[in-house]
Amino acid sequence: MPSKGSKRFFFGNSGSEAVECAIKLARAHSRRLYFLGYTRSFHGRTMGALAFTSTSSKARKHFGPMMPGAVLAPYPYCYRCPFKQEHPDCGLYCLDYIKEHIFRFVVTPEEVAGLIFEPLLGAGGYVSPPQEYWPKIRELCDENGILLIADEIQTGFGRTGKMWACQHWDVEPDIMCMSKAIAAGLPMGVCAAKGEVMDWEEGAHENTLGGNPIIISAASAVIDVLTTDRLWENAAKIGGHIKKRLTEAQDDLEIIGDVRGKGLMIGLELVKDRETKEPAVDERDQVIIDAFKKGLLLLAAGPCSIRMAPPLILTKEQADSGIDILLDVLKNV
Repeated sequence: MPSKGSKRFFFGNSGSEAVECAIKLARAHSRRLYFLGYTRSFHGRTMGALAFTSTSSKARKHFGPMMPGAVLAPYPYCYRCPFKQEHPDCGLYCLDYIKEHIFRFVVTPEEVAGLIFEPLLGAGGYVSPPQEYWPKIRELCDENGILLIADEIQTGFGRTGKMWACQHWDVEPDIMCMSKAIAAGLPMGVCAAKGEVMDWEEGAHENTLGGNPIIISAASAVIDVLTTDRLWENAAKIGGHIKKRLTEAQDDLEIIGDVRGKGLMIGLELVKDRETKEPAVDERDQVIIDAFKKGLLLLAAGPCSIRMAPPLILTKEQADSGIDILLDVLKNV
């Protein structure tokens, strides 16, 4: 875990369960009731986690009202800034919005237990915030006694070219949620926290099947391979190569509006027009179908983005083979 001092861990069965644990832990430790989260984020589909999931209104439709106390701010999405600003001239207005609007008109900072964030948006479009944003959020939390909760369920375990995505910003969370890659496809989720934060009494939180010996053995083996082979280094190297090829292709393919991401967590946003940034939703969907027919598996994200999250052992030759298919399909569409 990217933080100093002692740590404690709660073993569960999924990412959603890790998030639920983080919510309960933050309230139990701080004795506060409110939380900050971000629009376009995905934190799970159980009722507590769903209060912070807003990749689409469809995810929340018919399930309201949501868990009380969740307040959402716009995610720092520079390509489609909800405030119609341009970075860096904006002066990080999205951060000022929290200070000047939410803390002034919605909830006072001393009532906020935690702020939950994805270092890079996952299902929301593989968006990477400006380099100065998360450190300033860490400062904001420290100033107001707010626990910083990193959702590394999709970004963790080497995916972004570092063991944890928040290390790209040199940010230490107080609580961290992890799952997905942790046990190579077997069901596991973990809520990790600084020792002084996970201070609840025995019996305050528990579950069924969490920490069972088969899952723990699998996770231990995954971490052994990951750390012994330093697979995050390959993710950084091959991911850089993929981004370079896609960025160069923008000159010839007007449909590519934005190329972004870190390591082997790469997002490609498709647009009908680069000036208006009109989302190319149907075109994005067609690209995914056509690529699948040619043997390349891609995944939709956000309104009009494609996300690429290949195995961390990907070679340059395999990457080039996949990008060749993708570029060919993009040209046809």
